[in-house]
Amino acid sequence: EDEDEEEEEEDSSGEDMIVPATPVKHGPELDEEAKNKVGFILEEFLCCHDVTEAVECMIELHGLGTYPKAVLDEEVVRRGLEMALDASPKECTLMAKMFGSLVDQAILIPEDAAKGFCDVFLDLADISIDIPKAPELLASIAADMLKTGHLDAGVIKAGLVEFQKEDPKNFKFFEGVLAT
Repeated sequence: EDEDEEEEEEDSSGEDMIVPATPVKHGPELDEEAKNKVGFILEEFLCCHDVTEAVECMIELHGLGTYPKAVLDEEVVRRGLEMALDASPKECTLMAKMFGSLVDQAILIPEDAAKGFCDVFLDLADISIDIPKAPELLASIAADMLKTGHLDAGVIKAGLVEFQKEDPKNFKFFEGVLAT
């Protein structure tokens, strides 16, 4: 009976993943090995700023076929944003450039990139305690990536609706993001 319920949940969740109503984790969690591989790629990128190398590493990681691509990509964007926000505004710009390259080369789709952003929206109240400029930086990155088509506007809009309810204090930085 439990297996039937799980199958029904899986069937219905596939439809929800197309355009999520709220910014929640969009799929299963990655295991520690996958999280470590993602972390290594991102740390290497923040150290060397080599977009080509980061793209090659992502292609290799996808090629393993071990992890669901959408979940992996969402994790890359979420962790990449968190690491860049923790580093500096320069790293935020470079991380956005890397995400843009991944989208331009069809390695990352705008929907999965947007889901990663929405995950960070949910944590922004906590992040901004340690990094007061985080909301402003994230809003700037989101606006720039929306302008270039590197983020799915529908997913971001849904995420911002939920974000406004959860964190009205930091939402003020995002009021003009979709207008761009």
